[in-house]
Amino acid sequence: MENRKVYLTGESYAGYYVPYIADEFIKQEDDVYFKLAGIAVNDPILGDSTLAQQVTVVPYLDYWANVFSLNASFTAAIHERADQCNYTSYYNTYLSFPPPPAPFPVLADPFASDSEYPTCDLFGAVYTAAQAVNPCFNIYHILDTCPFLWNQLGIVNQGDYQPPGAQVYFNRTDVEAAINAPVGTNWMQCTDKNVFGGATNNQSLSDRSLGPAADGTLTRVIEATNNTIIGAGNLDFLLPTNGTLMALQNITWNGQQ
Repeated sequence: MENRKVYLTGESYAGYYVPYIADEFIKQEDDVYFKLAGIAVNDPILGDSTLAQQVTVVPYLDYWANVFSLNASFTAAIHERADQCNYTSYYNTYLSFPPPPAPFPVLADPFASDSEYPTCDLFGAVYTAAQAVNPCFNIYHILDTCPFLWNQLGIVNQGDYQPPGAQVYFNRTDVEAAINAPVGTNWMQCTDKNVFGGATNNQSLSDRSLGPAADGTLTRVIEATNNTIIGAGNLDFLLPTNGTLMALQNITWNGQQ
């Protein structure tokens, strides 16, 4: 990549990886080998998952009520829990335009209790209810219904169908060669290994990063490149658009919020 412009892109968890890698490029102050020209992330996780998922899930359910088709008693109960967990007032206050001054207050971890069904895990409650109504509910694309369709990427979601003898696209040797991947590698959308386990493969470890929107990383990248694209898909339940907006509301760049 000598003397070439570099653009970094990714989706989902790359909302962490891409800004952190980009920030390291910038820190090198080397336009010969690290000339970062811009980044793009789609449906990204950028920071606090409580804000991204828990605070936004009930308004998301309301907006797509005709798709979820959950009954009135569940809907009333989940609204009551959102009020009790301070999610309703938080959403109305901090997802307003223009936003209140950052940084926003940090909400309690909904999984801090030892309960099997944490009261403030509203995302989990809605997801479970959605699966009861639609056994083929797709957390990445809520319009999907039964039957499960064949995906060229193989088994992505629980219950996905793969015809006998079908080959996963990224496991084709010609595709592996074309994208400079080691030929013979078994491609998976999500690894079955804990990549945070370290040398001892400690399965209890997880990513402890605050997130690029929470620790200043994304701000530095935006200011340095002036070419940052953040996309979101409205039909993605796992990382909804308003969760991305909530993260962006909580940062500044070039002194502006």
